[in-house]
This record gives sequence, C-alpha cells and structure tokens, in this order.
Amino acid sequence: MVNFKKASIFLFLFITCIQLKASVGIDKFFIEPNAIIAVSKNYARGLEEAGLYYRGVTKALSDYIAIRIERGELKNKPFEIYLNDAIISCPHFSLTQNPRAYFIQTDRALSLNELMCLVDEFTKPGFTAIDLWVCGGDDKIEEETFNRIEKRLLSKQLPKADIDAIKSKEHTIFDLNELTLRYKNDSVKCYINNIEVKHKLAGLPVVINDRYILQECGAFRVYQHSELIKTFKYKNEDLWYCDYMNAEVLSKWINFTGDGSYVGYSYSYDKNRFYLIENNE
Repeated sequence: MVNFKKASIFLFLFITCIQLKASVGIDKFFIEPNAIIAVSKNYARGLEEAGLYYRGVTKALSDYIAIRIERGELKNKPFEIYLNDAIISCPHFSLTQNPRAYFIQTDRALSLNELMCLVDEFTKPGFTAIDLWVCGGDDKIEEETFNRIEKRLLSKQLPKADIDAIKSKEHTIFDLNELTLRYKNDSVKCYINNIEVKHKLAGLPVVINDRYILQECGAFRVYQHSELIKTFKYKNEDLWYCDYMNAEVLSKWINFTGDGSYVGYSYSYDKNRFYLIENNE
C-alpha cells in the first residue's frame, strides 16, 4: 500500500530535481499500490496526452510488480519512477533502491514494456545500482557505454506469459456518464455508450450537459451520445504545438485557452458552434 505522505515527499523531490535543471518542467504524477510514476514536460507541452497514457501504464505496471513480489523476486516496496523531459535534462538512466522503495529515473518517455524490463533488472541476483549521465562534452566512450547499457536494459525478452497477462487486462482510466477511456494492450481507447470512438486524444474529454468534446491535434470533435455532431479545425496559425487546451465549463458555454497562446475558443452549446477569441494583451 502506498504511503501518501511519502508520495508527497516524492513529488516534492521530483519537482525540485526538474527545477534545478530548468524552471520550465511541469509535471503530473500517478499513484497505484506498487508504483508511482511522475511525468515532466517542458512548458507542459504534450503533458495531457502523456498523462492519459501513463494513467493506464501505472495501473498495468503495478500489477506486474505485484506478480514479481508474489513470486518472491522483489521486496514488498513500491517503485518510484521519474520520467523527465529530454529537452530539459541530460540523457540519463538511474536505477537505485533504499529500504523504503525502488527508484528509476530517466529522460526517456518509456513504454510499458520498457518499464517492465527495468523492473526486471531489480530481480537479478547481486543487483548493483546503475547511475549513468551524459551531460555535454565529446566523451565518445561515455556515450557508447550509455547506449550499450540502455540497449541491454530496454531490449530484454520477458516471459511471454507475463507480458500477455499484463497487456490483456483492461483498465478504466476515466469514466463519466456515457464516456469511458480504457487502457489495454498498451494503448488508450475512447468509448461512448460502449461504442469505440477512434481519435488520438490530446487529453481528457470535456463534458457539457449531454455532449462530449474531444481534443485532437488541431481539432475539436463534439459528440452527442455516440454521434459526431461537429468537427472544428483550428487555423494553422492558431496551433500551439498541438497542445491540449484548458477548459472552463459553464452552463451553455465552454471557454478553451492554451498555455502561452494568445488564441482561445468558445463553444456555444445552443448553437453547436465554436468562436475564435484573441487575447491581444
């Protein structure tokens, strides 16, 4: 069971670590019984989309860790995992532990399979800590060593039965009214009234009355029940790195604004229409 007081300390240390490298790292963290994953993105770009994925990954990885604990291959303590943004961090891999927890830190946006490989590393007899950083300079030997160890860590052949058991299990990561987001086979899918809606979401859907607004890169899509009733595409000059826009939901309107952008949009429920808002301040 995760100690939430300790989890708060973990989050504080994670934020501090990011701020030491640059003051632009913004993070989300996800807590399950055997795993805590913190994800940082430069200026939060892509953070909401990554957040959807890692909501599911954390659940699946926690299940995998539970299996290894039950077999006696790991001690009954959680994994605390830091996934920093490569833009604001040196290439690094750090695998360490103390009596309270196992720790993984890297600048890579790791997949579920890659995280399972790193967890497996801690089960090896005589495990020794790994702490690799390549921060500038022209040390080719250091870089080659890093690449070789990274390849070894992330390309293991794990037992197929374990992989199948973990990836085939479905996890609900968001559930509101008729809409659910489900994680399975290392991907997130959206369902409305149990009908799959095939869009690559940039973040959590927004709900207003009986409608659901999905954000993709460069577009809003409005569903009423499971029927698509509106598609609105941004103008090219309005794109802000395809990022998720924050939403203020009112009774008949939704106001969308992007971080750092002078452009926003308002959606009218009554007219089923989007309006461009420009902030010239």
